[in-house]
Formats: sequence, C-alpha cells, structure tokens
Amino acid sequence: MRRIGNDFGSGTFLGAGPDIGYSWLLGAKPNVSIALGIGAMRLFGGDLAGVSSTIPTLRLIDVGIAF
Repeated sequence: MRRIGNDFGSGTFLGAGPDIGYSWLLGAKPNVSIALGIGAMRLFGGDLAGVSSTIPTLRLIDVGIAF
C-alpha cells in the first residue's frame, strides 16, 4: 500500500514490482543481514490524475536478523 498525493488530492494504491538486490550475512554466527537494492513499483487502483503509475524504488541499507 502506498499513499500518494499531488496539489489536487491524494489516494491510496496497491503496488507490485520487481526488485534486484544483494545481501550480506555478517557476525560471528552469520545472522545479521545487510542488504542493498533497486527496483520499480507499478501502482494499481485509485484515479489520481497527473500521478505516474510506475515509481522507482531504492533500498540503501536494510538491516535484519537471519534465523
């Protein structure tokens, strides 16, 4: 779900799309995950005039726990 707006209004859209990324597992027991990635998202639903229905995505640093 994404919320997008312009000067005339806003709307909530569902989104789906591809993502290309790379992950590293770090630590003494490799269970800390660091990830980077890029992609694009296509938005579905809503009728907000003047808003692009495809938006780029960028994941600079994503930190997590692997188990």
